[in-house]
Amino acid sequence: MTPLQGGGTRGFIATAMGHKYYGVELRQEEVDRINKQMIDLNEKFVIACGDAKDYPHKENFFDFSYTCPPYYNLEVYSKLATDLSAAKTYMDFLKMLKLCIQGVYKGLKKDSLSVWVVGNFRDKKGELIPFNSHLIMLAKKVGFKLHDELVFWGASKCASQRSGQFVANRKSVRVHEYIIILKK
Repeated sequence: MTPLQGGGTRGFIATAMGHKYYGVELRQEEVDRINKQMIDLNEKFVIACGDAKDYPHKENFFDFSYTCPPYYNLEVYSKLATDLSAAKTYMDFLKMLKLCIQGVYKGLKKDSLSVWVVGNFRDKKGELIPFNSHLIMLAKKVGFKLHDELVFWGASKCASQRSGQFVANRKSVRVHEYIIILKK
């Protein structure tokens, strides 16, 4: 199960590895694009158009969940009021994200894992936001236990170019993300 589906990559990989897959994506045009791509690639998985804050409809059904949520408003995916990336404030974003996490919790079977790939980020004013910590706190509030946390080093190709800016603004360049593993 994947809330906040996005571009379909997770669905194609899961299917290629022989797993059943169920994703939820808010934007109908993205669901249509993924469905067309499934036809082109002769692949099949379930992609539902809907709000991840309201899914899944089946409780205690899924064995595993993984996703990568938006980083607040750093990249706005749509202007829909229900889109997390369109939240007016970071606190509104966190409230919406908590509802998504609750849906995942309800949808998973007992002892199942939910994997979230997140990174800390700077908001548009330059303040560092400890997104990984916020996600963990929200997950614990809905009942998840923190099972593990891994650091994934995946330096962007432009990180070395941006590193020269450290002297000017004294802000480090992010080259890693956190893989947050939660257990129901």
